[in-house]
Parts: sequence; structure tokens; C-alpha cells
Amino acid sequence: MSDHLLHDPVLIRAIRDRDFTTVFTMAHRAGISCHRIGEACGMEPERVSEVAKGRGIRDRA
Repeated sequence: MSDHLLHDPVLIRAIRDRDFTTVFTMAHRAGISCHRIGEACGMEPERVSEVAKGRGIRDRA
């Protein structure tokens, strides 16, 4: 990820809040493929795509 994205307050807040839908969406929009995100996170690319779309996320509250 670029330094600009890494310092983006929206991304920082999403990471802090464990909001992976936002984190994965922002990374993907920055040009990082679901395959690459999945490799970095130990997830299948299809699962990364589902999380980025907000599907299959369980509430942590």
C-alpha cells in the first residue's frame, strides 16, 4: 500500500475497529488484488471478495 493510503484516517480507523470490509475495499481500490490480499491474510481470494462486499461478516459486539 502507498504511504498516502497507510496514513488515511479512514483506513487507520477501519484497522483499529477491525472493519475488514473497509480495509479490503480500500486496498482493492488502491490496486491490490483479492488474490494478493488473500495471500497476505491467509484467506482464499473468493473469501476476500465476499468480505469486501460485506457478506458473511459476523458481528463482534
